Amino acid sequence: MHLTLTCEYELYRWRALSSVDPKTGLLDSERSLWCTSEDAIANVSVTAAEIEMRSQIQMALDNGIDVTHIDSHMGTVLNPKFLTSYLELAQEFNIVAFLPKLNREELTALGLGEHADVYLKMFANLEEKGTPLINHVILDTMGAHPNKLEYYCNRFAEIKPGLTHFLFHPAKVSPELKAITPDSASWRDLDFGAFTNPHIKECVEKYDLKIIGYKEIRDYIRNQ
Repeated sequence: MHLTLTCEYELYRWRALSSVDPKTGLLDSERSLWCTSEDAIANVSVTAAEIEMRSQIQMALDNGIDVTHIDSHMGTVLNPKFLTSYLELAQEFNIVAFLPKLNREELTALGLGEHADVYLKMFANLEEKGTPLINHVILDTMGAHPNKLEYYCNRFAEIKPGLTHFLFHPAKVSPELKAITPDSASWRDLDFGAFTNPHIKECVEKYDLKIIGYKEIRDYIRNQ
């Protein structure tokens, strides 16, 4: 479940699931979720955020989706303001919470330097309890490249030992995609082409990568 408190698309707005009441702080002047993480963090109450996140998870389950994990659209719910609720919901539903183990320098680079002590203490406490954390995250894969299959093969070569969350954005180009996100439609289609190309498996084998999904991690947690 890609937990969402923001809606950044100018021409494709969406609302909260849990409430249409502006008093919750969930909604902007268009009665949609906020366009930026900064606005969401400033306006959404902790209680409203938790209710909304729970509603999103529960709706997926009610529709028969086997939810393996939760993560964060635009990183918003990983902010210290909402982080406790985010982790408690993972425990409540017995699923995995995406949470990269970052060092102080990495946190600073993401603009979270002022909260570094909070995050570092939390990482230590979670590891002490046996909670699996993501060792490495590869996020910066957005954008067009002359040969995106070759680009991703080169990125695979950078993967270090440990558990890596590798992010990409595949979407087949269509009039709808171009209307929603005209600036990124082309490279999303390139991502789709790269990861449906059978030669991508050769790159995985070349670098001896073990491909797993969050289902394996969730099942490991549930069997403890």
